[in-house]
Amino acid sequence: MLENTKKENAGQLQLILGMAMSGTIGLFVVWSGQNPFNVGFWRCLVGGLCLLLFCFAKGYLKLAHVSRLQWVLLAVSGVVLVLNWAALFASYLHAGIGVGTVIYNTQPFFLLLAGPLMFGERITLKQVLLAMLAFGGVILIVLPALFGVKVDLLFLQGAGFALLAAILYSGLTIVTKKLTGIKPHVVAMCQLGVGLVFLAPIMAFDQMPQTSTQWLCVVVLGVFHTFLMYILIYSAYQSLPVGKIAILSYVYPVVAVIADYFAFGHEVGGWQWLGIVMIIVAGVANARQAGVKRQAPDPLSKSKPLTQDAVARDVSANGLARTQSQ
Repeated sequence: MLENTKKENAGQLQLILGMAMSGTIGLFVVWSGQNPFNVGFWRCLVGGLCLLLFCFAKGYLKLAHVSRLQWVLLAVSGVVLVLNWAALFASYLHAGIGVGTVIYNTQPFFLLLAGPLMFGERITLKQVLLAMLAFGGVILIVLPALFGVKVDLLFLQGAGFALLAAILYSGLTIVTKKLTGIKPHVVAMCQLGVGLVFLAPIMAFDQMPQTSTQWLCVVVLGVFHTFLMYILIYSAYQSLPVGKIAILSYVYPVVAVIADYFAFGHEVGGWQWLGIVMIIVAGVANARQAGVKRQAPDPLSKSKPLTQDAVARDVSANGLARTQSQ
């Protein structure tokens, strides 16, 4: 239906914006001077407070309609969110950002597999090929970081953590999709609340931000990269099939590389630009595929001639026969 098409188009735009915002997180993490777990704590605290105030102002905190199962899913998804952050940060420490990024971006393939299994969605060959094209682009983007990598036990541990993070993020996406009927703002608020409880015991309070710039970065990470970003992403998750989520998720590494280039002057070579183009092509092709779909006419909506029995009943009820045209 037209309404569903509009909702899906809006969902695609929300996910693209959300993933683009996600691609700039690394810049503010570096500028904040905080370790990864402190960053997670501040994101949960600032972003969670913003969501709590927003939900209170909008009257979204009336949650009598939330089922017991959905409360369990909200709690589980909050734990999964924090574990995903921890696994990804651990992969960066042991295997490096380049390798960790490549392995972490296998999560769209887990989503493609989950579509038919968890939601009964039909995954097309074109979606699989587009996802592979985008993943090939990610490999080209981080190619310089992959050369000269020493494979040892720590590297293998880092690769394992990155794979675990990819699986956890896919699980988070699936759980969020199942939380239909709950405002995405409430979903994110509950998840960040659970995350705050988990991260508070390991928060390094002796490493608080020291300058006004660092505090500003912490606020931006909480408001922009958590409060606003998760609203956009979770709204998209609830309105898009997993096949489209999988492909559009590759917007994140493109923006991350471009932001890194302009902010820190890290050179982007020819192979990396080719990788960026491959990801953009995959995303555009996915959007065009959605745009050319046309709703098939509903045969039930077509005019049907009145049968003799229907005419007889109409005459009996009204004393006259009426013809109808549509």
